Amino acid sequence: MPVNAVAKQVGEHDTRLWRILKHYVKEARTKADYSSVRKIGIDETSAKMGHAKKQQKKLESLKYENLDTVKAYNIKLSLRSFFGQPDRKAGEEFLKRWYFWATHSRLVPIVKAAYTIKDHWEGILNWFSSRITNGLLEGLNSLIQAAKARAKGKFHYNILHNCQ
Repeated sequence: MPVNAVAKQVGEHDTRLWRILKHYVKEARTKADYSSVRKIGIDETSAKMGHAKKQQKKLESLKYENLDTVKAYNIKLSLRSFFGQPDRKAGEEFLKRWYFWATHSRLVPIVKAAYTIKDHWEGILNWFSSRITNGLLEGLNSLIQAAKARAKGKFHYNILHNCQ
């Protein structure tokens, strides 16, 4: 429930509730023990929203840790360099090296992703001649999924499904 809605229900100003929340969150963070953390998640949306600089500093401190998540994140980041390759031949050489690294990472989700890339190898390399991606379709799909999530319980799925 949003803080503003809680404030109305309890008859307090929302800024007071935010102050109280910040106090207890800060107190909890000082007592937190992260020594047993073995994996971390990275939220890509926050990078798009401009939070990347703070997260980048935190990520830099983890860069040299031997965490599976850091290894997976580095493999994922390196794949982005594929689109910077000058031509199909260089792209294929890059993908071969990346595929070897990914399949030897012993990280099951990364290995599965590498096999998926291998299954679509020619289509991926065709990007160099067509420069067409499915990014627009993925973006539209995310908007539809968000609309469905917001509408959940407000009306039946068939209404959204049958819109034309």
